[in-house]
Amino acid sequence: MRPLLAAYISVVILLGLAVCGVDAALLARDLAAGPGDLADRAVWLALLLLVSHFPISTPGGAVSTLNSALNYCLILSFGPQFAGPAVALNSLYLNFVRRRASWYKVLFNAAQVLLAVNAAGGLYLLAGGVTHRPPDFHDPLSYLLLLIPFVGFLAVNLLLVSVAVRLERGTPLGTQMRASHYFDLGGNSILFYLGALLSYLYMQLGWLGVGLATVPLVWVHTYLRRYNELKALHRQLDDSHQTLTRQSGELQGKNRDLEEANAQLQRVNEDLQRTRRTLVQAEKLKAMGQMAGGVAHDFNNILGAILARTELLKLEELPPRVEEGLRSILRSALDGATVVRRIQDFTRVTEERDFEPVDLGELVDDVLDMTRAVWRDKAHRLGVTYEVERSLEPRVRVLGNAAELREVIHNLLINALDAMPSGGRLGLAVHAEERQAELEVRDSGHGMPPEVLERAFDPFFTTKGARGNGLGLSVSYGIVERHGGEISASSSPGEGSRFRVRLPLADPALPDPARPEGAELKPSARPLRILAVDDEPDVRSVLVDALRLMGHHVDEAASGQEALESWLNRRQPFVFTDLGMPGMNGWELIDRIRLVAGPEPPTFVLVTGWGAQIRDEDRLAHGVERVLAKPFKIRQLGQLLLQLENGEAGPGPAGF
Repeated sequence: MRPLLAAYISVVILLGLAVCGVDAALLARDLAAGPGDLADRAVWLALLLLVSHFPISTPGGAVSTLNSALNYCLILSFGPQFAGPAVALNSLYLNFVRRRASWYKVLFNAAQVLLAVNAAGGLYLLAGGVTHRPPDFHDPLSYLLLLIPFVGFLAVNLLLVSVAVRLERGTPLGTQMRASHYFDLGGNSILFYLGALLSYLYMQLGWLGVGLATVPLVWVHTYLRRYNELKALHRQLDDSHQTLTRQSGELQGKNRDLEEANAQLQRVNEDLQRTRRTLVQAEKLKAMGQMAGGVAHDFNNILGAILARTELLKLEELPPRVEEGLRSILRSALDGATVVRRIQDFTRVTEERDFEPVDLGELVDDVLDMTRAVWRDKAHRLGVTYEVERSLEPRVRVLGNAAELREVIHNLLINALDAMPSGGRLGLAVHAEERQAELEVRDSGHGMPPEVLERAFDPFFTTKGARGNGLGLSVSYGIVERHGGEISASSSPGEGSRFRVRLPLADPALPDPARPEGAELKPSARPLRILAVDDEPDVRSVLVDALRLMGHHVDEAASGQEALESWLNRRQPFVFTDLGMPGMNGWELIDRIRLVAGPEPPTFVLVTGWGAQIRDEDRLAHGVERVLAKPFKIRQLGQLLLQLENGEAGPGPAGF
């Protein structure tokens, strides 16, 4: 035995002996004052020893005896001075005579149950409980008083036993207390109720009440024991029956499965190639979705520099041909920004409809102008001639996104040119019929066989080899479908191809969209001191140039650490910072500045290619006033600065 366990058992035994001595003295005093109930006490002790021979199964699943019920009855009827020694004597009988336990376990169990009974009885008496007299159930507090010995007995008994197990086996105290089935709350609650009932009947009717209660208790004891035995047997039979039924069903199911598998085998073989293609496409789309966010951010940085620098160049006096080229660059940059935004929407799995009335014929002219270098200039250098036929009905307006529809026309036009490597006729027609607008793109190229035409709109399907990625027509299909329209193709080998796009006509009452405004670089009435931070030199330089042309005082930094040092030296009231930077990113820079600035931090504007993907809760958590999404227009930058000057800046991203 471990030394610590031996010491603990010795202490509990000595405490039990001491308390037993006190109980014996009090019991002797009581018997000397009124020895009339000595016979009753002897009978109760005999009953306590007798019921130890009859186990009973409680509803909670624990196996115990009626001893606990008699323990509660003796505490309530005679007090701890008799109940304690009687329970201890019964424990000695159970553990030594019947179970032949080790001597130290016999003495420990007797001592701990003696201490538990005395604690329960002592608490009952301290709370105002009275023995030898039935409780007054007209007083609600009497019911609470009856709970006190129950709680006290359980708590002390469980604690003393659990500590011993902890010292003997190393089991954590909490684990042992939770796992002790003997102190099952449900079972002991029933035994407590039986003990309280026995005590009440005994004090009201004497041994007649005990006899009346004992008869049904014996019947319940017998019934429960037999019921549990039959229930266990029935459960075994039921489990066996269910197992046989399940196995029989499984065999029948397997026979049916074999028949169905034979029937499906041919279909599986036929679907195998299609399934493989679908899986490959799904994996490619998954990889695209994972890369799209980062690629879109990088493109936004590039387009931001192009868009803003082009707008700054347009402010200068330039030859008409150069101005026309800048307008084409600006339009292409805006279209590219729309494409990138759609990629970001795809990665967020959202659908944002930013539609307005657009003239389909004007879009065709825009695309022809943007691709002139391909179908005219480059073709002439290669000695190839394309005959472009335009048949554009005026004022054919549809409701849609101009940049997306230009992308559709661009994809169809480039595909038509690729189908005519030696030159040919390219036809573009726009007309309205009933409530639909129809765009037609046709070529006189080599055409497509039926098996190619069937898969023309499948993602990643291409006949161009390494020159194609198989996404142009599938992307166009998605755009047209998002606009509520339909796209179709017809072709035959040697006869060229014809693509038709049908879209709903816009409501004639809707006004034409406002033309994009040019850059605004009005000098500021109240110049601001601004710190501009971006690790991309082109993006940072165009932002700095625009801010300075508006009359503001600008310090620039190429990294988060450089920006932090600049702010610590000059304390600029406004900080325009990029988000994704090596070393210290934008969030970290803002948090560092706010930590140093204290209650009056500068106003932060996040200039980032992540744009609308910045969540409001993240922006507010870092104290960011506004988000300026890349690419942005000079006019939008000017409006944001005007709001900052007037203290009107609100939440949400600004930018394209």
